[in-house]
Parts: sequence; structure tokens; C-alpha cells
Amino acid sequence: MTEQPGNSGALQPLTGRRVLVTRAQTQAAGLAEALRALGATVVLLPLAEHLPVEDPSALDAALANLPEWLAFTSANGVRFVADRLRALGRPVVTLATSRIAVVGSATAQAMAEHGLAANIIAEPATAAGLADHLGRENPSAITIFQAADARPLLADRLHAVGWRVNAVVAYRTRPLAVAASDLDRIDAITVASSATAERLVAALGKQLESLLASGCRCYAIGPETAATMTTLGLPVSAVAPVATAAALAWTVANDLARR
Repeated sequence: MTEQPGNSGALQPLTGRRVLVTRAQTQAAGLAEALRALGATVVLLPLAEHLPVEDPSALDAALANLPEWLAFTSANGVRFVADRLRALGRPVVTLATSRIAVVGSATAQAMAEHGLAANIIAEPATAAGLADHLGRENPSAITIFQAADARPLLADRLHAVGWRVNAVVAYRTRPLAVAASDLDRIDAITVASSATAERLVAALGKQLESLLASGCRCYAIGPETAATMTTLGLPVSAVAPVATAAALAWTVANDLARR
């Protein structure tokens, strides 16, 4: 766990506030930077790490036979598919031979960094939202690139309306052991996925209950994450209007400014 103070210059809405960022280390930088820019002291507590699949044969087969549609449910999926294509000696723009559907603007931005434009960008950034968008298209063949622990909602809904779905694991997530015994006062906890919410509750247990009892507030990056938090008994103080690091940081700032 690491702690880094925000900008101590002009007064900012999160000056003096300590915000816990629970994203994986490879994803935490953008959110941490956005929070520090608003004056927060950021406490980093990564709960998982993202890794390539151990056996890439199914992924390789999917990349060798791209269908009419591809779907990406996270920026991580884009990153690991791009890494695998490069390992195979193929350009990432090969994906442009298919139509591409993504969940949210952050995933679309990950595509753009590889010179690719998404044909569908689902907002709200949820699997259900993407299923709704694709449900308005003529059913066809689609490959969904997802995490090993992905929920089946998107594949199930597309199957139900006649799509030929190939759900392929593009990466896996491994929980990290956390040493959170020295967590001091925390004003806010940011939660950027349903899986992170589950790991947060499992990792902190009674300590999380103590933080909440002391007035710590919890913020979700989107409605699916908020729903999972509610199911787990985590109070949701506010939900980011779009699933981006900047929007989540501003959501924290706007809510805490009224406290």
C-alpha cells in the first residue's frame, strides 16, 4: 500500500481528503492522477493483478478467424488482445476487418490508442447496455473478448436473440494479498468494478466496517458496480455519470464538497 499527497497549491475540492484507490496497479494511475489534481491524498491498495491467459490456444484460434463482430467489455481486454496479436506477429489493426462494439468510453479510448474506432460505444458502460445496443443489429457471429471471471450476461442475452456467440478469455485476474493493517483515516473509497467490490469486502472485512462506521464514503464507477456494492452491503454514496477515471474523481469531489 502506498500513499501520495495531492497538489498543495490552490485550494481544491479534495484538499485534506484521503481517498483509497483499489484498482490494479496497471490501471490505478489515471484515477490516482485525477484525484491528486483535485487535491486528494491518494492511498493505493491494489486488490488484484491482471495477467495473460496461461493457455492462449483458444484466444489464438479466435484471432485467426475474426467474425463480423467483436465485443470488448473493458480496456484490459483491448490491452491483452493487442499484446497477443503482437506476440503472434500480427498488427493490431487486423481487428478492423470486423465491426467492433465496446463497453464505455474508456474501452473506446483504449481502442483509439491502437488506431481503431469502435462502431458501437455502449453508455451506460455496462454489459447490459452493450447487449441493448447489439440487440438492435441484425444477429450475426460475434466474438466477445473478456476476463476469465466475466459474468455471462452479455453472451446469454445475445444468444437469446439469435447471435452466434464465441466468448473467449483474453486475460485472467489474480487477487493480491493486502497488508491493510496500517490504514488510517480514509474519507472515500473508489470502486471501479463489481469484482473489485467483492475483493474489497473479502480483503478488508471488519476493517472495512470500521472505516464505514467512521464516516468513510464509497463511490462506484457505474451502475453495475453500484448494484454489486449494494448486494454486498456497501453503501453507495454516488455513482459516476460515465465510466471514466476523471468522472469518478469528480463524483468523489462533488459529493465530499457537501460534507
